[in-house]
Amino acid sequence: ILHVTLGERGKSTPNYAQQKRTEAEAAAKILGAEVRFGPWQDSQIPTTEDAARWLAAQIADVKPTTILTHWKNSIHKDHTATYRLVNDAILYAALDGARTVRATYYAENWEDAESFHPYVYIPVSADDIATWHKAAMAYEFAHTSSFDYLRYYEGLQKVRGAEARKPFALAFDIEEIGKRRILD
Repeated sequence: ILHVTLGERGKSTPNYAQQKRTEAEAAAKILGAEVRFGPWQDSQIPTTEDAARWLAAQIADVKPTTILTHWKNSIHKDHTATYRLVNDAILYAALDGARTVRATYYAENWEDAESFHPYVYIPVSADDIATWHKAAMAYEFAHTSSFDYLRYYEGLQKVRGAEARKPFALAFDIEEIGKRRILD
């Protein structure tokens, strides 16, 4: 899991950046994942070649086959910047010989909903949801936000599950160019 920024400006309390780092580390541990952090501050992610090359180096090091990231349209500038950086970084990593990424999926996020269209559905189990819930609870905002993130995403998992004819599912979008069906 790569947090390009800690989101430390979301709350003006002392040591909030360290709190966010600790929360991310706790969530990653619950998920059995490694966590990494970008060098940029909240709302300061540059969409430069240097930033994309930094991210390409992360891709070359980790060698992911699939990347889950933010959709291109968001109410948060960091989400939009991350979308652009990820796509540039995948290209740079491939040009530098790290051709490991086979798929990029854009996660469904209420903050990134503009022109997002569910396209890929991945069934998840009740155990998966319980693990996700436990990881989400590692973050303070899951307890204190005026937006009920947990209820929203748990409900969405049921809705997407119904659409996929499964008990629960997650939905992702892909780039328009990938939405082709070629039939003989």
